[in-house]
Amino acid sequence: MSLGISPPLSHESSVSFVKRIQALWNDGTPETIIELFAENCEWRDNERQLCGSEEIHSFLSLCQKQQLHYSVRAELWSHSFFRMAISFQSEWQHATKGRWFRSSGHLFIRLDSIGLIKEFCLSTNGSAISVNERSIGINP
Repeated sequence: MSLGISPPLSHESSVSFVKRIQALWNDGTPETIIELFAENCEWRDNERQLCGSEEIHSFLSLCQKQQLHYSVRAELWSHSFFRMAISFQSEWQHATKGRWFRSSGHLFIRLDSIGLIKEFCLSTNGSAISVNERSIGINP
C-alpha cells in the first residue's frame, strides 16, 4: 500500500506522508503498517538491523504485543527528492511490567520510486514515565 506520494517529494506531500504514517502507526496493525514497506526494505535502529518485509513484520508484531496503548506524534524535520527526516515522540505501556515509557528521536526514511519505504533508519532514546506524565494519546 503506497500512501499516494512518490518522488520527487514536495514539502506539502512530505508533511502529508508524515501525518498519514502517524495515523497508521497509531491506529494500524503490523499487517497494515508493513504494507508501507518495500519487499526488500532495510530497517536499522539503535539495537538491530532487519532486512526484508518478513523480518520487519515479525519485529512489529512483537512490539505490538509488548507495547500496549502505543501512541506516536511525528513531525517532518526536512525532506529532499526521495528522503525525509522526521522527529517523533511516542508513549506506551509495557505489557508485563505495567510501566509507561516515553521514547523520542529521529527517523530517516528513503522512499523507492513508487512511494514505498526502502530504508528506515531510527535513532531513539527512552525513559520510564508515570501515567500522570503522559502527553500523547488517550489514557486507557
